[in-house]
Amino acid sequence: MISMETQTQKSGGRWTIRRLIQTTAEYLERKGSSSPRLDAELLLAKALSCERVQLYLNMDQPLLEPELAVYRECVRRRAAREPVAYILGEKEFYGLRFRVSPAVLIPRPDTETLVEAALGEIPAEAPARIADIGVGSGAVVLALASKRLSAGFVGTDVSKAALALAEQNAQALGLGSRVEWREGPLLEPFRAGEVFDGIVSNPPYIPTAEMGRLEPEIRGYEPRGALDGGPGGLACLSPLIDGAGTWIRKGGFLACEFGDGQSEALFSLAEKAGIWERIEIRQDLAGLDRVLLARRK
Repeated sequence: MISMETQTQKSGGRWTIRRLIQTTAEYLERKGSSSPRLDAELLLAKALSCERVQLYLNMDQPLLEPELAVYRECVRRRAAREPVAYILGEKEFYGLRFRVSPAVLIPRPDTETLVEAALGEIPAEAPARIADIGVGSGAVVLALASKRLSAGFVGTDVSKAALALAEQNAQALGLGSRVEWREGPLLEPFRAGEVFDGIVSNPPYIPTAEMGRLEPEIRGYEPRGALDGGPGGLACLSPLIDGAGTWIRKGGFLACEFGDGQSEALFSLAEKAGIWERIEIRQDLAGLDRVLLARRK
């Protein structure tokens, strides 16, 4: 752990913002962080209860001991490879800020590809009914709700803790009345006779054999149940592709996020299901296959 106990050698005897960022970034780099300076700045902004930009306006400001104590603990947790988002308790996604905890996956930029694919299928003004399977923090369904004000949404998850957090995020974003939350796995929470204009999902899709090779931040802290997709990674994706059509109107859509190397298998599954047409694979910002988009015949 970086020592902040002896301050006499730092900037006239005090730890300033500038010195803390520099020292912490060097320390976190040695501990394996892929973005050590950014981590140092985000954690310091949390300790000071300010926005990150304010650090740059006050680089020579010294910290008080209570502020240093908060920062020490944040840095200790990050050095143990706990994700910054869990330490901060929040993560930005699609321009919105979401509360996160170890009960849910941390929303990632790759998943914005799923949001964009779905938005392209949901009319901007006309009413629509959309379901999100496996909501986690609620990032996908609430991003959609923020952009499609005439649509209604159902969000499901097998985890009570995830649903509770998603509902808190909905209330904080002023979207609490737009989403109905239901508990249960995959398609089970749906009710006989109901139909949707579209279903979206970011299900577990990492093959079990690859779980142990994930970064420490992921394998050590994020919920395994939201990551492990079974032996081939398709334990949730396959039944979604086979069964979701029962709940989608003709012409409606299914959009699912998936992992590296799975696009061919999923495209083949969608074709063999016999209920999908205009099947597409969408790529994320890194140019990697990321989302399956299919329309109900």
